[in-house]
Amino acid sequence: MILNIGCGHLNRDRGEIGMDINPACNPDVLGSVEAIPFPDESFESLKAVHVLEHIENIVQAMDECHRVLKKNGRFHIRVPLFPTLGSIADPTHKRYFIPETFRYFTQEGALSGLKNIWQLGSINTTEQEIYCVLRKA
Repeated sequence: MILNIGCGHLNRDRGEIGMDINPACNPDVLGSVEAIPFPDESFESLKAVHVLEHIENIVQAMDECHRVLKKNGRFHIRVPLFPTLGSIADPTHKRYFIPETFRYFTQEGALSGLKNIWQLGSINTTEQEIYCVLRKA
């Protein structure tokens, strides 16, 4: 089962459970990535496309994603690449990302305050965005 976090209006694939904080998007589940309304280890995969840059508490959000993901599950993330226009022009963005940002959520980076450590699957960039896959060990 796949949870699409911040699914929005048009960012959904067949078979995914869409979760969003905006009821106008008609998500399957109304909820926030900082407090995901599902039990522990509910999903094989998570997807967050251009969501994390809008999050107030990124550490809490990453811990919540870790909590609802099954062992060996994968978290697929897409965010705008800093300093592209897509990352800095939107006034609703609360943070910026470079590829190294995601290493802080792994043993290699060991960000202070993390409850959970991710394993880095892959990080790829285009001229505009970062695509990262993290795995729950």
